[in-house]
Amino acid sequence: MERRPPSHPRQAWEEKGAAPAPSSRAKPYETCEVQPLQTDPGPSTLALDTEEKESLDIIQSRPKDEAQKLQFLDSICTICSTTSVHSTEWHKLYFCQLEVVETVEELLQEEPTDQLSSTVRQQAMLAITSMSRAKLLLQEKKSSLLHACFCSVFHLPPQDSRGPSAFLYSKTLAAMDSMLQTLIYSAGTLSILELQNILQLLLSFANSQLAVVQERAIARIARLAKFVTTCSLPQMFMKYLQPTDRVDIILIAIKSLRTPSATSIKVAALMVDVLVVNSAFQTGQVLNIVWAIYGNLPSITAVAARKSVERALLVLTNKHPTEVVTSLMQCSPTCNQVAGAMWKTMFSEPQAAKKVLQELLSKLMNQSLRKTSTSTKDNPRILSLAATRTISEILLHPTCLREVDAIFPRLFLALLFQVSFTTELMVQEVHIFWKEHQQDLLTPIRSAVKAMKELLCVMGFEKQMLAIEAQGGWDALLSTQTHLMGVRTVAREMMTTQRPLRHTLFCHLLELLSVEDPTWEMVAMTFFIEVSLTTPLPAPSDAQFSHAHCCGGSWGSGWAPVATVEEQVNNPCGVVWCAVGHGGSPQPLPPPSGLAPAPTSLP
Repeated sequence: MERRPPSHPRQAWEEKGAAPAPSSRAKPYETCEVQPLQTDPGPSTLALDTEEKESLDIIQSRPKDEAQKLQFLDSICTICSTTSVHSTEWHKLYFCQLEVVETVEELLQEEPTDQLSSTVRQQAMLAITSMSRAKLLLQEKKSSLLHACFCSVFHLPPQDSRGPSAFLYSKTLAAMDSMLQTLIYSAGTLSILELQNILQLLLSFANSQLAVVQERAIARIARLAKFVTTCSLPQMFMKYLQPTDRVDIILIAIKSLRTPSATSIKVAALMVDVLVVNSAFQTGQVLNIVWAIYGNLPSITAVAARKSVERALLVLTNKHPTEVVTSLMQCSPTCNQVAGAMWKTMFSEPQAAKKVLQELLSKLMNQSLRKTSTSTKDNPRILSLAATRTISEILLHPTCLREVDAIFPRLFLALLFQVSFTTELMVQEVHIFWKEHQQDLLTPIRSAVKAMKELLCVMGFEKQMLAIEAQGGWDALLSTQTHLMGVRTVAREMMTTQRPLRHTLFCHLLELLSVEDPTWEMVAMTFFIEVSLTTPLPAPSDAQFSHAHCCGGSWGSGWAPVATVEEQVNNPCGVVWCAVGHGGSPQPLPPPSGLAPAPTSLP
């Protein structure tokens, strides 16, 4: 809050001998020409030392050449730092502060933007700092004054760190940082508002089309971030920024990481670290950040910059796994080299890897037949294809292997259903998914089969994978005519694994069949029959069995248990399954290999 003028200020304005106007009251923001500051002869005036008198004399006139400008600015610093707020001189400067501030602003505007050859900018910012400390800086003039400061410095040509003006440039930026920190600190209870106003001004420069202007503005924001996290201002830097402003700064900082300048990278990395860790983002904002990382990553080559991006990606993944996974698959459905590097980063930490795998598994199972959009943004069919491709690309990552082991049965079945779903894709959807790599011979369905084969190998089931290949199972999966035969071949070979795995597969199939979903129903039922031939069915009292069976007396949208007289079947419960027709009577499913057709009615 600005100090109010004294109750009887007229003597500070009046010229010697002027008659006092009875009702006139001077205001500190009235516009007038800078006039000599006269004083009544009295104890306070006589007590002034020579330096203060000289400073007052200099402030009286408009400076013209560089020497006068520097004297004028230095005099402001002298008056502000050597006089008390209760002194007559302080009050004299207080009533002329508008004229003084406007003069400082004009001096900044007069400085050439094509070179830095004097200390006028530096001294001007020191003067502003002194006026702020002395409570002599008008609030309504701060924005225009700061804008003049930023324009005079940010638009300078790029500076050579070893050139003749490097030291002067460094000192000028240091003066600016000190000025901004003093403005915030001097604002007292209004420090939050002051910081907000400064950041708004800096953001306008951070969005400039000129890279050098962006870099300098971001550097000032970073310095402020470091300042407010170490001083007594409330909580953290994040508190003073609107969510949209935070995202804007992050996007600009990520772009700044491409620069070869080590200083710029250090500043931008600090901004990314501080803002990403301490912010909560909406879905659209996460998408924008992921897109920014994806788009700029090929140009980010410095080690420190890459590490900053990787840290940000891991933080986002842990806080917003669904949004990050979806966003990255939208960036590159076919998992190109850039996306592959980002996936590997996300799998470099066990906690993040676990969340990512769960999200990919969810996307694999979300193959809604109702969605036929031509955009990857809202089409779960396309995203499920992207999840398949991603899994195929990152399976060999060490952290991924550890996490895959825990969800292998679910993931294996999800990939099998994905193969079946892929056989139903429309040409339009295939083209959308594969538009990035149309030259590749690996079509979506072959990519899904490849993912299944790789999964079996990395999990130690290479023997089963080769056996399926020897029987033509993988090739059978590729055709709609022979697809179910391929499913049976895969199921039979999976039943040669150890009993715990077979039991787990059986239980997962029960869970899936208890949910009506035509996308995977036929495939799940075919696989289930093969499993039931070698795995004892649970008793009717079993919780999972009862849950599935209570769904209207059927499985999915029409499956019912029927008795079989085939005693040689390795099934103590003596049950196989068949489809229930619309009239309620069971319809025989094509029998598994080696079995006679199942009865068509219950005993």
